[in-house]
Amino acid sequence: MKRFPVVFVLIVLFSHTAHAIPGKREKWIEVRTENFVLYSDAGEGETKNIALSLERLRVVLQRLMSSFTVDTPVPFRSYIFRSEKSFERYMAPGNSESITVGYYMPGRDADYVAIRSDSRKNPSSTIYWGYVHHFLENNVSRRLPLWLDLGLANYYSTLQLKGDKVRIGYPIDLFIDRLKEYRLIPLNRLFRTGWDSKVYLGGGSEKEFLCGESWATVHMLMSEENSIERLNRYIEVLAAGKTSREAVPLAFGSDAAVLTEQLKKFLKDEAFDYVEYRFEEFEIDKDVRTRRLDYPETVFRLGDLLAHRTGGEEEARAHFEKLLEMEPAHTGALVGLAAMEIEKKDFSAALDHLGRAVEADEGDFLAHYYLGEIYRRTWEESDGSSAGLALRRRDLARSEYRRSIERNDAFAPACIGLASTYRSGDDDLGPGIEALTRAHELLPRSAEAAYALLLLDLASGDRPGAATLRDSFFVPLNDPDYLKNVNRAIDNFDGDRADRLIEAGEVDSALVIIDRLAAAAADPEIRTGYRDWAVRIREG
Repeated sequence: MKRFPVVFVLIVLFSHTAHAIPGKREKWIEVRTENFVLYSDAGEGETKNIALSLERLRVVLQRLMSSFTVDTPVPFRSYIFRSEKSFERYMAPGNSESITVGYYMPGRDADYVAIRSDSRKNPSSTIYWGYVHHFLENNVSRRLPLWLDLGLANYYSTLQLKGDKVRIGYPIDLFIDRLKEYRLIPLNRLFRTGWDSKVYLGGGSEKEFLCGESWATVHMLMSEENSIERLNRYIEVLAAGKTSREAVPLAFGSDAAVLTEQLKKFLKDEAFDYVEYRFEEFEIDKDVRTRRLDYPETVFRLGDLLAHRTGGEEEARAHFEKLLEMEPAHTGALVGLAAMEIEKKDFSAALDHLGRAVEADEGDFLAHYYLGEIYRRTWEESDGSSAGLALRRRDLARSEYRRSIERNDAFAPACIGLASTYRSGDDDLGPGIEALTRAHELLPRSAEAAYALLLLDLASGDRPGAATLRDSFFVPLNDPDYLKNVNRAIDNFDGDRADRLIEAGEVDSALVIIDRLAAAAADPEIRTGYRDWAVRIREG
């Protein structure tokens, strides 16, 4: 499922210029710690400090949010630009008269964050904000309510380091100003506000108010006694399938109406006190490795950032083509161009790029993944005129996906791709189910992986497994469209089973299923259809 960039809202004016290939004199470095990779032209000292602060934030989250793990198969790549001029070429899309301080972009193969280090605002807060979003996206088995996701990301974005201490919970002036302009949303309504909210998707000052009240609510909850235990309890209750309305009193000891009054007082008193933790409580590996990027790798890394940024495709293409002029067999550039050709459905050009990439580096997992994508798509789009050719493409897709998994067994999209080549009617669905189970473990929040697994469970006859996945994943997910499709798939399975029972003469057993389907149907027309079916059977 495609994910879209989340752009940080701090704005600085500048005069826009066209994107350009980086110059050969630009000095870029790679900084690596145990868990992070940063690319930077802002200098070694500043980049190391940001890298170590990310390690500290990771440990803080690990210690304080026990409902989550902190290991993710999706890399988190940070780009640190030294100045407005340096960053201008790689800014997020938007008003041509403005440039963002930074932005965060979730992606299929990695998540990206890019910031300006010279901003008068705290540039690290953007990276912290992006990392918390990345953390929540990849380490919890269900999507958190909008208010909690926004509130936690902004709350932890204020992290500051003071000697051997970590401080979290400083006030955010933008949100405080917005909270003075509007009347508070009652918390029972805020807790129900979904990711499809028009206010959230619409942007502007109303969205800033929504983000501000979410942040203030988390701030208030985090300032109370046993706050971490209560927050973890809330997340656990949600994961167990309770609604937000049910979970609030169970976790926080008060209903939403009482919490709303407490929030009003909290804001009136401006009780935005930070929480301090001594650093010796949070041991980190301080080993930092730095290396200078040569010019071709600089061009590739910046092109890769553009390739994952909405609206950056043409600029990315220019970077990759420039790189191939210098290094005709550069695997990263070839794979990057192939991915863009696949999006345009120019499979011939993509195959040419990928063939050269595999010849240069047979071990590149992304090259094999995209080869699998091409063969799968051409198999699925076959017109049926040649069954043999279609099956050949399917087998090639499976082979390439397997090669990708062999080279990187933590790359969930290859597992999902492999599983998509197995369908109802295949003699053995086991490899597809195994691949999707692995993908679901790697990306516990991926509705795409969970839905595909449910369909294969049904295709294999495992109705209890599908029902368990529905109840444990899709009901708490609270996505009406997914839940509707899931219920329809299970109902169709039950209807087919009723048909088979009727053919076998087991009419009473079939009627039990049909009556249950009628009773559970939310759509009146569907409910009537099941009831009419039952009447026809009973009347003979």
